[in-house]
Amino acid sequence: MSSVEPYINIIIALLGLAYPILLQVITKLDERYESENIADLFKTEWELKAFRYSLVASLISAVIWSLKLKPLVYIEVLENTDILLVAVNTIILVISFFFFVSKVLKYYTLYSIVPYLIRCHEKSKSGVKYFPSLSDLLLLSIKKQQTNVSRTLSDFFYTAFKEVREKFTN
Repeated sequence: MSSVEPYINIIIALLGLAYPILLQVITKLDERYESENIADLFKTEWELKAFRYSLVASLISAVIWSLKLKPLVYIEVLENTDILLVAVNTIILVISFFFFVSKVLKYYTLYSIVPYLIRCHEKSKSGVKYFPSLSDLLLLSIKKQQTNVSRTLSDFFYTAFKEVREKFTN
């Protein structure tokens, strides 16, 4: 067994299992919250982008390793750079996968997405990026009669609009 085979197996497993789940999660978010805004917000998260880019980089490094190209300049220290490249990319892929799963868990329940989006709004420089998603969640919580979430979002909107009103003196 080659020293790179475990890394290749991890890449294949994450490509075969995690990527279809990724696509399914995005479509379920749209259905679950009846909002395109939330799915769009999820697509802009850095964890999703990091996972996709690290998956592509891992696949490219695996292809480079499988070609068994001879180096242009032979340096003894850099003898196994192709294996090192596959190993590093696979480790980055696994780490980004765990961050991605953590983000999916935040988006998956109403009780975890609401505080998360409120925190994101408070940290955000643009005041309106999270408002459409939060308002969709408010309407959904009212429809489903989830009073705790409705109250939390109502208080958030009241406070946010109060801050805007206080900025203007006239």
